[in-house]
Amino acid sequence: MKIKLFITALLLLIFNIMMAQSPLSIDDYKQIGESQYVIVYEMSYVNDTSKLDKIYHDEIILEIGSELSKSYSYKTYRYDSTYTDSNRKGAHNYPSPKSSAFPVDVVKKYKDKKMTIYQRTPSDGPIFEYEENMNLFDWKLTSEMKEILGFACIKATCDFRGRNWAAWFTMDIPLQDGPWKFNGLPGLIMRVESEKGDYVFECIKIKNEKRQILLYDYFYDKSTYEEVSAFLIECHNDFNAYNRRIDPKGGLSIAKRDEVTGKVTFRDVGPNEIVPKPYNPIEM
Repeated sequence: MKIKLFITALLLLIFNIMMAQSPLSIDDYKQIGESQYVIVYEMSYVNDTSKLDKIYHDEIILEIGSELSKSYSYKTYRYDSTYTDSNRKGAHNYPSPKSSAFPVDVVKKYKDKKMTIYQRTPSDGPIFEYEENMNLFDWKLTSEMKEILGFACIKATCDFRGRNWAAWFTMDIPLQDGPWKFNGLPGLIMRVESEKGDYVFECIKIKNEKRQILLYDYFYDKSTYEEVSAFLIECHNDFNAYNRRIDPKGGLSIAKRDEVTGKVTFRDVGPNEIVPKPYNPIEM
């Protein structure tokens, strides 16, 4: 008889890597630019490589201005917005998100050729801030072409931190930018996907729109890519230990379901019990 482990409903969202972060108030912010274009990408991704049929979805918003751009998850923004609105009304709780979201914002500064990454972590964990050069991607152009949203697109490929990527960009829109960290092609990236399809970004909307590009006033823990990567690996190798560091008074419960009778029994996870969580990061 195969036994499945289930996190209780209360902790299910904390246990899920992509929407594990707690909501944050967006009342305090500063304007860092103004958009000229707003690009919307549909993102699909796999959290657990042992369950390839379980695909998560999000929308990534790319706000492009004359000096910088910002890429962020619309689901995370909506989650924070709902929480902020509830706080304004004096509520002490907030609705749980219905699905996971991509916990990374990226601000690209064109003149400096630098980008700042804001990485949220599970539960009430830190929000990391680190900087990288924009020219990380060694793109190789191909002769392959396809049409996306009516634009002629050229295929380019690269290897980046453990994944092989294929991108489709259009020179009809001479914006050398794309979702997440992607950039450096002579036109807007319309689609980019990992070789195994674990991560896919597809442009679904392009708007000429002026609006404020905002950076929210959180406490950011300044770090490096290497330190953040190691932190997240450790977190997922033993989520129980991580959760107890974040909230010493908290804990996890797991359920054992009998697949014949359907009966579920619960037990608390011991303080020293190792509870790994599947992890399929975009950078390996």
